[in-house]
Amino acid sequence: MLRSPRPIPSDEALFAALDLLPVVAYVTDALGNLEYVNRLFHDVTGIPASEVLAKSWTDFVHPDDRENLRQAWSGAGTQRRNPAARYRFRLKDGSYVWVLSMATPLRDDAGDVVRWFGTSIDIDPLVRAEQAAEERERELARSEQMHRALGESLNQIVWSADETGWIHWYNHNWYDYTGQTKDEALGWGWQAVHHAEDFPKVMEAWPHSIATGDPFDMEFRIRGEDGRFRWFLTRAEPFYDEAGNVVRWYGTCTDIDERRRAFERSKHVVETLQHLFLPWALPDREEVRFSSAFVSAESDALVGGDWYDVVELPSSRILISIGDVVGHGVQASVTAGRLRQSLIVAALDEDDPAALLARMNRVLRFQEATLATSLVGVLDLEERRLVYASAGHPPPILATPTGDARQLPYGGLPLGVEEAPEFSNQEISFDQPDTVLVFYTDGVTESKRRIDEAERHLMSMATWIAERPGLTDPAASLLWSTLGDTQPRDDAAILVAHIAPSNPGTAIEDAPRVHAWRFHSSDARTARRSRQELMRHLRAVAPDQQLFESELIIGELLANTVEHAPGLVRVRLDCTGDEPLLTISDSGSGNLPGEFRLPANVLNEHGRGLYLVGMLATELEIHNFESGSEILVKLPVRCRAAS
Repeated sequence: MLRSPRPIPSDEALFAALDLLPVVAYVTDALGNLEYVNRLFHDVTGIPASEVLAKSWTDFVHPDDRENLRQAWSGAGTQRRNPAARYRFRLKDGSYVWVLSMATPLRDDAGDVVRWFGTSIDIDPLVRAEQAAEERERELARSEQMHRALGESLNQIVWSADETGWIHWYNHNWYDYTGQTKDEALGWGWQAVHHAEDFPKVMEAWPHSIATGDPFDMEFRIRGEDGRFRWFLTRAEPFYDEAGNVVRWYGTCTDIDERRRAFERSKHVVETLQHLFLPWALPDREEVRFSSAFVSAESDALVGGDWYDVVELPSSRILISIGDVVGHGVQASVTAGRLRQSLIVAALDEDDPAALLARMNRVLRFQEATLATSLVGVLDLEERRLVYASAGHPPPILATPTGDARQLPYGGLPLGVEEAPEFSNQEISFDQPDTVLVFYTDGVTESKRRIDEAERHLMSMATWIAERPGLTDPAASLLWSTLGDTQPRDDAAILVAHIAPSNPGTAIEDAPRVHAWRFHSSDARTARRSRQELMRHLRAVAPDQQLFESELIIGELLANTVEHAPGLVRVRLDCTGDEPLLTISDSGSGNLPGEFRLPANVLNEHGRGLYLVGMLATELEIHNFESGSEILVKLPVRCRAAS
């Protein structure tokens, strides 16, 4: 039991110091009766000192907190502990704020408490924030409960993750499909059932969404319990708290396997039609050299309606056309083929470009409910002039070795807009050798953020080509220097006409020291063409040498990618060193052998070609990745010295 304290003289200096504190301060006797409160106490309560000391301490405490406060103080003196408590303190306007009250005892020689010195600190913002956080947690728990109840009723796979991407819940459909247990699937366990080809892209996109809060939207394959992979469309949306922080991710996985495989079949048809409609070979004349380059869109859904053509006409004239059908897919590709064929038929008895466009317009209006851009020109080699007409197509670029390149005039409305539009011809004459004409589709310039920058680059490169009349493959140089490392969003086609070339050969002193090609492994025709272009380039940078072994190496490696590596193949020839360095990257299984050996069965033809590569190459490196393979080969020839 507490005893009444002995009288202790007041310390005026101590009380004066307490008045200066920025917190409520007080002094009580051993029983807790107020003996002194500082000036801030009076300010916040609005009660004079004489009245405060006549009141009980609990008069300033919220009724609901008084019992907790009483228990905090009970036995504090005898139990040798300093009381501390959180409670609501009443202000002079009748409102309450949360405070943290702490007291320190003054003891006599016998160890008994004779006085308490205490402070009350305003912690109202902290407590309010804690309460808000607790309410958010309760709200989040209620939301999570509703989400799970709804998710279990859906046919889709439904899941949720925390702000770090850790998935902590799936509905039953995930476990039914994958065969995973809850422990196996928890967190990042989903990685174990993803297709190896899709996984690298997922691991780029999902962490990006986690870091930025951007919604996640992607198609990829997931392995089922039976070991087969099916395509799923996975989408996830972030859930934010009041401060704008992501606290949850809610996602779904929708089975789109049948739709995706139908689309793949359609895509294959589109690509087949594209390659059928593009010319297999370009005219080979001393007066003009043609080269072309074509690459399909980055997104499979955007593959479709670009075309170009070069057809020899009587009397040293050549018909040139290029165009782009609005839309994508099989229909756009078929329409492009119809327009190209109708143009060739019409050109048998008509050589006026404006009239040819008018006939194409009638075909499009009659057969197709769509639009297209097109440019048709007739190149007269004897008179050294080009007459062309354009229907909404990007204008060609003209460049000469002695001057800057320029865009030629634009044309009229696209095909299909009007019943009988009027197209007009433009005429350009060429008065000097090594004039270069560049025709292209908008997929080339729209691959960059700013079309005007891409057009300026094309013009600069056209001048560069005009200054190098023996360049091995100017169209490929133009296309890939413009695209860089990016795959175009739309189909991209370039056609280059080098008129009156002063150097018709291919072994030139100014061939680029580094060159790159791309092709799809399912397209054997483009692979063969890439091989031919690569060899032409190699002859240019390594002239007057026996290239038989190098051609064998290149042929075997490209054939291997066509057979075993589905997807995009990248080929790079670097002649900046003494020996050409060939790099071939694919998106195959990524399981090439560490070294090429003869097969154990000497009668087995499989593997002999790769063994031959290892024997003939100066150096050979093989790198396997989850998303494919990379082969680096030093070819057994010497690069010419840089000029």
